Amino acid sequence: MKILCPPMELMDYLRAFKPSLSKRQFKHLINYVTGLIASKRKTVRYIAKSCLDEGDQSSLNRFLHSKAWRAKALNQVLLQQVWEELTPITGSTLFLIVDDTLLEKFGRHMELTGYLFSPKHGKHILCHDIVSSYMLTKDDEGYPVDLRLYVRKDTCLEVHRKFKTRIQLAVELIQTFHPPKGVNVVVLLDAWYLCRDVVDAVKRRGWHYIAEAKSNRVAYHDGRRTPLSELPQG
Repeated sequence: MKILCPPMELMDYLRAFKPSLSKRQFKHLINYVTGLIASKRKTVRYIAKSCLDEGDQSSLNRFLHSKAWRAKALNQVLLQQVWEELTPITGSTLFLIVDDTLLEKFGRHMELTGYLFSPKHGKHILCHDIVSSYMLTKDDEGYPVDLRLYVRKDTCLEVHRKFKTRIQLAVELIQTFHPPKGVNVVVLLDAWYLCRDVVDAVKRRGWHYIAEAKSNRVAYHDGRRTPLSELPQG
């Protein structure tokens, strides 16, 4: 099935990215985003074949890997659109959720994949591990903010890429999130990300955090070290 054209509602959002891209790059962006929404399969090859102005898969691949445009710049445009839509009120609260997700892959030659343990599958699977941040307002409106790809250390050595732990990537996401002035931010974490580096990153921003914690963790309560299992409930 050919994708004839993106809906006008989508084009209204995508036009904001036009000044940051060349004419051809903007066309690739339209095709790619529309394909992610409408294509039966979400592969680059299938999306390229689904577009009305069908081109070779390599053309779309070159766009996705091109250094001629900056993902961070486009993401900033996206966030600016979010702020214009939300118009947060001074003193209101935003929740920033930081977590990672395993995306199982089946192509053994796919770039930067690795075998990682999946609690869902109960075994190691070939996957991409995406550490991401997601914003939630008190009105339960949610928006993706940013992401980082976790790559195993041995793979980083093979491709001459600097290795970063999931904790380091989470700290980067906290450091680079810039909410409107006067808005309170609460970072939500699971037990994996409750550690000194992440907590210190939150405190440096002047924010608060809410996190899960294992019962064997130790906290300071009334000036003394106390196992969480011994703290008062509620």
